[in-house]
Amino acid sequence: MRKAQYANAKNVLPPDVLKTLQQYCSGIQLWIPPPKRIDRERKEFVIRLHADGFAASEIARRTGVTVRRVQQIITGGDPNMKIKRILALAVEGTGGAHGQTSKKKQNASPAPRRRLNRQRREEGT
Repeated sequence: MRKAQYANAKNVLPPDVLKTLQQYCSGIQLWIPPPKRIDRERKEFVIRLHADGFAASEIARRTGVTVRRVQQIITGGDPNMKIKRILALAVEGTGGAHGQTSKKKQNASPAPRRRLNRQRREEGT
């Protein structure tokens, strides 16, 4: 799990911005979301890793988000959305994280994920 990164607002923000923030939320922890671009890129990366057959725990470790957040991104709140996103990536031909087509896409038979992962491990040795 990723360590939380905290910073003292006094050390990060200009004095006028700090005073304005203190008027609204003094004495509490405040989460500042990343820019939309970064969030969108992270979501796309999570979906690509999932399409390549990585487990949610490995995706979480690589992207710095929780397993629960990975699952939320993958399903989009709709269980059918996962299938739609994977199909969309396959149609776009985005390939794997290194620009390669994943074994999952090459394999025509619907092999269970465990068997596919075992095959990948055996090929790697």
